[in-house]
Amino acid sequence: MTKKKITTSREIGERIKKRRKELKISQEDLAETLGVTYQQVQRYENGMNRLNVENIQVIADALDVYVAYFYEAEK
Repeated sequence: MTKKKITTSREIGERIKKRRKELKISQEDLAETLGVTYQQVQRYENGMNRLNVENIQVIADALDVYVAYFYEAEK
């Protein structure tokens, strides 16, 4: 059985938001960790801005997940 791949910025953003909320981290706190504004975090979560590989790695580290977490759909 193959896993469904997540490919859109919106889907990746939804995963970022879900994990951030699981960890009870505010957008402001995540933004500070990432060195961006909370508005930028909002744009990532809403799929308005595409993430490059480096940014995804930094976000994965901040949210304590592997990069693959953002690309594999949940069952």
